[in-house]
Amino acid sequence: MADTLFKSDGNRSRDFKIVSVIVHLFALLHALVCHILRSRALDDGWALTILTIIMVVLIINFFKGTTDVFLSLLVISSLAGFYLGTNGAVLISYIIPYSPVLTHVISTFAVTEILGWLVYFSVRKPQKR
Repeated sequence: MADTLFKSDGNRSRDFKIVSVIVHLFALLHALVCHILRSRALDDGWALTILTIIMVVLIINFFKGTTDVFLSLLVISSLAGFYLGTNGAVLISYIIPYSPVLTHVISTFAVTEILGWLVYFSVRKPQKR
């Protein structure tokens, strides 16, 4: 079976680079969607949850994760993303009190980065010796 770009081959450097692209792109996409929806006074929870699920699925699938890992990380990351994103925005609003949209965008970006890397560290394979 031929190696593909979207599956880990055990090369930690390559895996890290690919996951970096996935996590950073999704963090930027989360921030963009959050800004667009919040600027129009629309709820962004559903869209950000869907994006989080897609990011987690891509990372788990890249490392050929099992179904139990897949389901547990999906539920945990969705709930944590919502909770941390919402409360993170409240904390950031103390620093930037006059821009509620910006506080949510910053919080969304940071939480997406954190969740993406936590999923990566949870599902990556140990280094071959």
